[in-house]
Amino acid sequence: MADRPSVEIARIIGAPIDANHPVSVELAAICNVEPSVAPGEKVWTFTPDDANGVDKIYAAGSNGEILTVKVALSGLTELSFAYCQSKLEYVLVQELLESPDQGALARRKVSMGRAMDKTELKRVLDLVLALDGSTGIPDQEVVRGTGVDIYDLIVAMTRKVSPYGDNYVLLTGIDADNEIEDFDKANADNFYTPVSIKTLLANKGITKIKVYEEIQIRNAADNSGNNVPVLATDKMILVARNSKLLAGMPIVFLRRQISSLVANAGGDTDVKERGLYTAETPTVLYNGDTLTHGYGVFGFESIIEAILNYRAVCWASI
Repeated sequence: MADRPSVEIARIIGAPIDANHPVSVELAAICNVEPSVAPGEKVWTFTPDDANGVDKIYAAGSNGEILTVKVALSGLTELSFAYCQSKLEYVLVQELLESPDQGALARRKVSMGRAMDKTELKRVLDLVLALDGSTGIPDQEVVRGTGVDIYDLIVAMTRKVSPYGDNYVLLTGIDADNEIEDFDKANADNFYTPVSIKTLLANKGITKIKVYEEIQIRNAADNSGNNVPVLATDKMILVARNSKLLAGMPIVFLRRQISSLVANAGGDTDVKERGLYTAETPTVLYNGDTLTHGYGVFGFESIIEAILNYRAVCWASI
């Protein structure tokens, strides 16, 4: 402990990933989660260019921006990795010395894992929302016209993607989810025949998942931050999970394994997909109004998030 405190911290906290739930529930519902790849290994996807099929791949860059990768006319198309880091957590020196069960350190692991799961999901959802008809980008937005209720909006979304897949997942922001939940009651006096939005979802084979989490986005210049929703409160995203143009779901997600040499240099001794890194020297910091010392801890990973079949996803604003 005295020689390498980062190793002891890493040993106690463990890898910032749950082996039983390697990705969030929402991400698993809309992505093909591929096995992690070895350090230095390239990732290829074979998707033939087809006038009626997929001719481009849309991937998230290191800052979450959309990258266009043209599919080769024949052969393989290479996908590039981006990098994702959790927020910096602090482990106080007295926590290491005085906590026999190390519960405080375990909470840091949970916090880091939760933050990185949210970041991964937000990057994928932002990637879908970026399909907005900008220059060179397909328009997968379903615009809600004047007087169109949310029932008909969902029907329009399914019709946009139904030629390219089925077995739908509808991801909803908080306000969109509330409007769906309140639809039947709000319109009870207007219906001459029963019209239930939950019956619509069941009949269309749509699984609804509310995305209510928030994540803090930090400004590197002054370390200020604001909480933002993982999915904007007024947005809905529909994903056809059984794609008719390629096997499996239209979005792919995978991580790169971290070599034992790199992991050990950061203080971690057994990391496969997320690295845990700890500053060797205690940092002076303010804990409330009290000046104290602690070790900085953060998680890091290398990931690929790409839309292989953009036609099987769409989005809308309520």
